[in-house]
Amino acid sequence: MTADKKIVILQNMIKTLEGYYLSKPEPYQSCLLALRDIVLNTRRDICTNVSFKSRSLPTKARSWHTYG
Repeated sequence: MTADKKIVILQNMIKTLEGYYLSKPEPYQSCLLALRDIVLNTRRDICTNVSFKSRSLPTKARSWHTYG
């Protein structure tokens, strides 16, 4: 599987998860979104954006980025 294909799959997974949050009625929607924000703001190594970079070690091919 190519890196482009993996990126598309991961982007679709992120959209599906965001759609799940938005499909819930209040107050569940707000609680899920707040929890998501807490996790993303607390752990800088966890984020919702993904990109692939070419490196010498294949185990280090994934690089996660935070919203900027």
